[in-house]
Amino acid sequence: MSTFGSIEGTRQDLVWFDRRMRIAYDPDANAAYIYLSEDRYAGVAAKTYPCDPIAVGGMINLDFDTDGRLIGVEVMDADKKLAPETLAEAHQSRGSNAEPPQ
Repeated sequence: MSTFGSIEGTRQDLVWFDRRMRIAYDPDANAAYIYLSEDRYAGVAAKTYPCDPIAVGGMINLDFDTDGRLIGVEVMDADKKLAPETLAEAHQSRGSNAEPPQ
């Protein structure tokens, strides 16, 4: 069971946000970046935590800001870890200097 599944209460008790995640995808590198912060241009992550590749079956990195808030998720081998429709809707970037959609 996921942590989300262990939250007490009903679905009506949860707060839902009506906004879409911003995702950049580079098909040449087969890498995606999921932006979790609106202030995504404030600078680079202060800390990157690499998830255990054996436990998650690939390379996934969590980026945190200087206050310890999760600001983004980097997913390598994105076509194996993310749904095809997610990648199809993602901003197609080329190279490390490409900017995600606004």
